[in-house]
Amino acid sequence: VMLKRLSPLEKQTKNLDLMDRFNQLVEENYRKEHRVEFYAKNLKVTPKALTMQITRMAQHSPRHMIHARVLLEAKRLLAFSH
Repeated sequence: VMLKRLSPLEKQTKNLDLMDRFNQLVEENYRKEHRVEFYAKNLKVTPKALTMQITRMAQHSPRHMIHARVLLEAKRLLAFSH
């Protein structure tokens, strides 16, 4: 079996796609799911691979990004509660 080596542009496109899909999953699931393993499984990558790719692209770990989204929602709810 021969594996095709990805060009730098193909790698970047693949990584951006992973980032987009991760962000979409976080938006859909942050209220219930806070585990990186959940997101990795749904993206069909290992937790380690997800952490490495997302951290490289976003300069924040997936765990940090999930917690930041939860915190943002908590702040929003507090700001609009009367």
